[in-house]
Amino acid sequence: MDLTAHHIFDKKAADHFVADDERALEMDEPHVYFEDVPDALGNPCRFQTTKLKFYDEIGRLCILGMSLDFTEEERIRKESEKNKAAYQEALRNSEIYSNIIASLSGDYFDLFYVDLQTDDYIEYGSRTVKERLEEEKHGRDFFTSGRKDAEDIVYKEDLDEFLKVFEKEHLLNEIKRHGTYIIYYRLMVDGVPSYASMKMTLVGEDKRYLIIGVNDVDSQIKDRKAAEHAKEERRSYERLNALNGNIMFFI
Repeated sequence: MDLTAHHIFDKKAADHFVADDERALEMDEPHVYFEDVPDALGNPCRFQTTKLKFYDEIGRLCILGMSLDFTEEERIRKESEKNKAAYQEALRNSEIYSNIIASLSGDYFDLFYVDLQTDDYIEYGSRTVKERLEEEKHGRDFFTSGRKDAEDIVYKEDLDEFLKVFEKEHLLNEIKRHGTYIIYYRLMVDGVPSYASMKMTLVGEDKRYLIIGVNDVDSQIKDRKAAEHAKEERRSYERLNALNGNIMFFI
């Protein structure tokens, strides 16, 4: 008795094989297709099957079938695509870094790029005479390390207030409310308190990254304070003159 697919396999598998055979018989060229099937242990495998019709020596129409295990090749292909995607993502991020540094280096003497999912960060610092940010440094746990560094570099009178606002959730809430968030404080520079501003904003389509720029605003704030002091002194002098105008002196 000639055995058919339905004698060997279950109905679902046999129907599948018969359909592929009929497709091959309708074609004048090899029928090539890929299938994902589990092996004996249930592991996913990838097979390339080729079916070709032909006539034997007595004129019977027959089907020649061949299958090749492409599991390893498929794994390599997927890994290659994954690596290519990772490379393209890294390249895209690299371009982002370059654009950020190019656009901001003229404004800040310290710049941080923080991944909010991991809190890993890149720091670009140390302004040179060429007006560029140098010394790229990578780090982890940005907010913890930032609070620790603040204890050494922030002016003691400003430290408590700085630590109060330098909390991840607080900063993100303020940025989401206002678009950007700026805090002013004093850094110790060569043993002398110097005013600085820290400007923060979110970037990326999913707002995953935080850009923080630290700027030297010491001269601006001191000039403003001097102007405000002069203005207040002028107001005091004007009030004194007004008061003196209503005083009568007797000798």
